[in-house]
Amino acid sequence: MDNLVGPITGVDPAPLKNLQAGHAYLVTPLARNEAGQEINTDADRAAAAIAGAAGAADLVLVTDVAHLLIDGEPVERISAADAAAFRDKGATGGMRKKLRAAGEALEAGVERVVIGSASVSDLLRARTGTVITRT
Repeated sequence: MDNLVGPITGVDPAPLKNLQAGHAYLVTPLARNEAGQEINTDADRAAAAIAGAAGAADLVLVTDVAHLLIDGEPVERISAADAAAFRDKGATGGMRKKLRAAGEALEAGVERVVIGSASVSDLLRARTGTVITRT
């Protein structure tokens, strides 16, 4: 059996043109490769690519921890550069992937990414979680 896992190489923004403010959209991390086969992708990185293609201001990545932790301390706000430095030198497991996705979203034009374990409303209001911004 073939390994049907692959990277995100592009997003067709056409289906995203009628997005409405105040609505939540559920997208699976399934994609098609160059041969037209369905493949699985990393859900956080897929969300980052879609958010960038849709022109989203915010991206929320929900996880099982309340905040990004650096040296055991919760981080409420961090720049993309500092988050990338921590990703490459201290982050482990799923948080490495989330920080990579956050960086990709910010590079694609998303204004801020929030990572945490709470309701999306609370995360968007920065009541909890870690907010990552370009600067």
